[in-house]
Amino acid sequence: MKQFLKKTLAFGIALLLVAAVVQALITVRIKNKTTTGHDHLTIYPGEKFDILFLGSSRCADHFIPGVFKQDVGLTSLNMGCIGHADIPSFLLKLNYYLLYHPAPRYVIMNFDLATINGPQDPAQNRNYLAKHYFARYAFFAEPHNEMVSQYFGFNLAERYLPMYAILKYKMLGDCITMKDGRNWMKKGYLEQGGVWNFDPVKQKDAVSRGHADTFRIRYAPIKDQMRYVKDLCAKNGSKLICVHTPLFSMVYEDKGFELPGQMCRELDIPYIDMHRNTIPDSVVYFSDMLHLNETGATRFCKALCADSTFRAALGGTARTVAP
Repeated sequence: MKQFLKKTLAFGIALLLVAAVVQALITVRIKNKTTTGHDHLTIYPGEKFDILFLGSSRCADHFIPGVFKQDVGLTSLNMGCIGHADIPSFLLKLNYYLLYHPAPRYVIMNFDLATINGPQDPAQNRNYLAKHYFARYAFFAEPHNEMVSQYFGFNLAERYLPMYAILKYKMLGDCITMKDGRNWMKKGYLEQGGVWNFDPVKQKDAVSRGHADTFRIRYAPIKDQMRYVKDLCAKNGSKLICVHTPLFSMVYEDKGFELPGQMCRELDIPYIDMHRNTIPDSVVYFSDMLHLNETGATRFCKALCADSTFRAALGGTARTVAP
């Protein structure tokens, strides 16, 4: 029995040592890189960008850095996050950016009816969508990585057992190949292919009523958190600009969709509604009801760069770049 216990203990120790070595090798391989296009909290450390894009998947999928560089001559980094439309998740990304980069001139946030308030304390977050993409930050998180570790609620085993989080969330292949990460680093955003093939009539009420009702109910706390974002940006010398990205027109409800713009006016935050008359009413520009495909995103970005309100918000720093 003692021999069995000794062998079992020796095997366990050997397994932990192997796991620790593999964890260390992976950590070195993926340091300051993105494995999937979602885990870009420490990307390009020290580099300064003119624009930081923040928001939900409609940020991650819609803002193309290459278009802004070409059309207004400004560099940008897209840190949008799929599955998270809560303002504290935007703040999480902003705080990480400020840890690794000089403050940007502008913080551009996609702001729409799906944007909601959330707990200021990351440890109180309960939205764990897309958590697997951030498993790389769980193990023995450095002090600044405690923010994301708390936000996604990684448990003790995930935080202190080498390779456990990466294996549990099935991220080993991505950490090795980094295929999607390389595509993101090439494009700078989460490119969506394909064409929406759903019936928009059946989807009409999904956004226009449900999100509008939620936004009305949460109007005051959303406004408080937006004021906090604006003040944080100003404290770091950045200007906050909010943009409503295009949705398929059949889900548009004037009484609901005017609320984000109303709030921005009350907070004196520049707001550009690019839903109206930006993208033709055709599914060929959409990958689904809420997201543009590559063709639609390119058209949207070029329209935004040409928009007089947007250029005025940039305060003359935007320039017209010859094609």
